[in-house]
Amino acid sequence: MHKQPRPGAMLFSIVPFALLISAVAAVTTRRPDDGALQIVHNASASTEHCPMLKRAIEDVAEGAPDALQTIAHNERLVIIDYIHVAEANGAQAASRMIQERFNAMNTTDQRLLLSAVHRLGMGSMATDIMSTKRTWADIAAIRDMLHDDADAFWFVMDCSPVLARLRQMVQKDTQATIVKQVHDLVAYGGNASFVTDTLWDKEFSLLHRAACNGEDMVIELLARCPGVDINSNNCRDYWWTPLHLAALRGHTQVARTLLATPGIDTNNARQYHKMTPLHVAAFSGCSNITQLLLKSTGIKINERDHRGLTPLHWAARKGHVANVDMLLQVDGVSVDALTHANETALDLAKSQYRHDVVAMLQEKRLQAGSETAIDLAAREQREDVAAAQRRQAAGVFGRLMTKIRNL
Repeated sequence: MHKQPRPGAMLFSIVPFALLISAVAAVTTRRPDDGALQIVHNASASTEHCPMLKRAIEDVAEGAPDALQTIAHNERLVIIDYIHVAEANGAQAASRMIQERFNAMNTTDQRLLLSAVHRLGMGSMATDIMSTKRTWADIAAIRDMLHDDADAFWFVMDCSPVLARLRQMVQKDTQATIVKQVHDLVAYGGNASFVTDTLWDKEFSLLHRAACNGEDMVIELLARCPGVDINSNNCRDYWWTPLHLAALRGHTQVARTLLATPGIDTNNARQYHKMTPLHVAAFSGCSNITQLLLKSTGIKINERDHRGLTPLHWAARKGHVANVDMLLQVDGVSVDALTHANETALDLAKSQYRHDVVAMLQEKRLQAGSETAIDLAAREQREDVAAAQRRQAAGVFGRLMTKIRNL
């Protein structure tokens, strides 16, 4: 695509523009023979109160090269509907309407509408349409659709919320250079390895920074760009991957997007402390991301970090009840796994006075048969409870279990 200077996205005031389009629609018809616009001379008296509308109608009547003359009937009706909905029900309703209409169109009708929106300078409508076009595949489809209309392409790209967000993230010249590379990639295609190979700031690449800051739209665009290493650990200190950072900061939507990306390594342990993303989610307490990870294909629940801690160890130590509960429900979870210091998850929970977690782990051990009530009582040096357990045939077993759970 030949790159043209990008025109600014002209934003008409919604009220006068609505009057303009509505009135022009009311005073124009289509000749049945050639489809050309024909002026009806009994135009509304409202034109006297709107110089902009009056000039537009006069231009059409005189055959001047006004943009309105180039808008076909179908596209004009869609634009009018958009403006009417905005006036009647608000901008959000109009946004939903145009997104649904646009996505239901075939490629040809989409191209014609985008070209019309460009000629009328309707930046708000272009923004609403592009707000659902956030992935690399979406942007590439728009590029292919408008391959013969570079001005319209750059107009809608200027109105793209995800590209606008990228521009807003820029704080220095080196970052502006990276964003320009992304824009060039959008226009011409190519390899996007620079997204993860080049540092965006002193700590992270652009993909890592977006994951760390919860930039949902930016992650959606970059994750599937050709050449991007979704498992890159290009971080200055701890070798985090983007998924590690999303788990650490609790950015659920970012994690969801990354987990849906082909090639994602959910068990990546190249981080400095050999922690997997599940370790980090268990540590940080983000139960939503823990749940996403546990549902992902091939997740390894008993992986150990550099100190021998499993995700369950971390969740127990930090007292994250929801995470502990989810981990305990997974088949194959090792409740009795020992760290390099010979500590179980139960030991760590006790050391941090995580009483709710202690009760959960004790019950799980009893259910799994890895520890009897007598073993538990003896280990807790509770001889009274141990003696009571031995009298379970006398009908005290139920009360004993309640007592143990409340320890």
